[in-house]
Amino acid sequence: MKDKLKAIGKEIISSSPELIGFIFRVYERLENQKQRTGLESRIKEIELQINNQNAAYPFIENTAIEMQKKNLLSQFEYQRWESCMRLIKVMNEKTEKAWSNDPYLSFNVCYDIISKDREIEDVKHEFLLAVHELESDDLIKRHKGARGPKGIKAISPNDHFFCRTDFLFQNWNPSNDAETIVKFMIKEKKKIMPAKEIDNSLNFGFRRLNSAIAFLDYNDYIIDRNWSLGGTNYFFPRLILKEEAYLEYE
Repeated sequence: MKDKLKAIGKEIISSSPELIGFIFRVYERLENQKQRTGLESRIKEIELQINNQNAAYPFIENTAIEMQKKNLLSQFEYQRWESCMRLIKVMNEKTEKAWSNDPYLSFNVCYDIISKDREIEDVKHEFLLAVHELESDDLIKRHKGARGPKGIKAISPNDHFFCRTDFLFQNWNPSNDAETIVKFMIKEKKKIMPAKEIDNSLNFGFRRLNSAIAFLDYNDYIIDRNWSLGGTNYFFPRLILKEEAYLEYE
């Protein structure tokens, strides 16, 4: 099992040169001094292992710790952990707007992603199990089609996929961004604001802002209403704060 973790870790490292940046962001979010001290020691170990090209397992271990701590995924108990993480990573990095169904991964694309683990002999079986686990965690949706295995022709992220996974693969944390948005609206003394106006002030860009808005929606801090009439890049074109948002962030 550890060999598998090292293999996928090496792949992540090769495509994510910001490994140490990720670990430091974890460190900065920790408030418990004992945890911070432990992670400081881990950072030094990781830096040493990066120099020796052997930092895979600590990266995976810290990823799991952070996901469990934030409770963003269901206690990280995937039986098909490696395959699930491969699919999560690709979906997170390929999106343009961080919307549901963006990106749309055909089962052939998923097969290619999963088959990078050469220890997996039955890719079709692995794909079906990974889809089951991610769907059970309410991260993805399956798209039906006669040509796919068990009628699955493709998978895509759910509405709240990105706000639950961005902190792993992006240079921002939707939780922190959501707090910034609410405090900004409170400062401006506005309970309702267009997303574009917020974006113009905070300069997040719609990809990042959509994830933060989705986080607010996921935690029931804004009124969930289908505002869109088309022609917008934003998850919700307007935000209306609920009283819960004031209680949480004021």
